[in-house]
Amino acid sequence: MSVRTPLIAALLIAGLVLVSAAGTNAANPQASSLILYRSPESQTKDPGIVHLWTTNGKGRDAHEILAIKPSGESDPLRAAYLVPDGIILATVDSKDGNYAEIGFVRRGSTQIQRLFVVRGLYSFRPSPDGRQIAYSRALPVAGKPLFVIARRDGTVVQTLSHMTVPIFNWSSDGERLFSYCPTVRRRELCSYSATTGASTPTNLNLTNANFIPSVSPSGTRVAFYEKLGPAGERIYSTKGAFLRNLIGYSTGYAIWSPDESHLVLQPGVGDASVFSIKTKQVTAFVHKGPANLFILDWR
Repeated sequence: MSVRTPLIAALLIAGLVLVSAAGTNAANPQASSLILYRSPESQTKDPGIVHLWTTNGKGRDAHEILAIKPSGESDPLRAAYLVPDGIILATVDSKDGNYAEIGFVRRGSTQIQRLFVVRGLYSFRPSPDGRQIAYSRALPVAGKPLFVIARRDGTVVQTLSHMTVPIFNWSSDGERLFSYCPTVRRRELCSYSATTGASTPTNLNLTNANFIPSVSPSGTRVAFYEKLGPAGERIYSTKGAFLRNLIGYSTGYAIWSPDESHLVLQPGVGDASVFSIKTKQVTAFVHKGPANLFILDWR
């Protein structure tokens, strides 16, 4: 599996309007939420400048917040997430591509403040308040990979497992993280305590999840593309109960809106769609910008 997280994606600006697949009934998430998105990855061997923008949940008031210049032969951005006072992101180290720099950009600033460096970074997610950062690394430490929680200065405060795992999400209260259980035999969803590090199985088997699952902010629902059965995105409860099958929608990853009223279906190529929990309809993200829409985060 590539160490690149599926959250790295090409993204677009301006005037996002949620419309129906037929181009009629609009679906508008709350304007108080914020969407983070980026410019497209380069389609040539030479990486381009990565531009990051934010827009509100209705697709208005888009603002460019950062431009990241490439320093090597790969895309400079690993992933980026919104936190209350700005964004926390991972970029490729300019001197050694095996290292990733975890950085912070304060709201209103265009400068990256370096926080700490991780060798062999596989996945990372900041807590909802931005004070802690969970990350997983692929390269071994004393013969074992790591899945840990650290403070902003890089000090590890909790070791969750000795596995290289993707991090699905934090709960909105910052008390739990979701990832695979600490066993190599069965890919089951586990809830990890951010306080004690203890893992609790949720009874949801993720063996047939084709891409990284997306856990809702409340930690009650999980969306992922399933390998078996009719092609489409599935929604389950974290206890394992089947809730919904979005037949015909195969996505690279899914992103929940902060209030869980909508689920963005983000394909690897092409524009994103959005599923309304209330109307049970899939609509298209339509925009006026110069590229396809790929969202990095929605808070």
